[in-house]
Amino acid sequence: MERLIIVEGPQGVGKSTLANYLRDNIAGSNLYRLSGQKDKTITGLEYSKIMYTALIEYLKKNAICSNGYDF
Repeated sequence: MERLIIVEGPQGVGKSTLANYLRDNIAGSNLYRLSGQKDKTITGLEYSKIMYTALIEYLKKNAICSNGYDF
């Protein structure tokens, strides 16, 4: 069964620990770490938009979308 798991939350709550555990214990899994921008200006926001748009396009081109995920 194909899954897309998103882990998010504030700093220090164990997101990385959980993500590493899932990667180590789910066969054939991939881990994409998307950390936020320290740049809170308009330039940083634009960079974030480009980064997330590129990630969505990457996911659309791979098998994950042919297995029932809709973006």
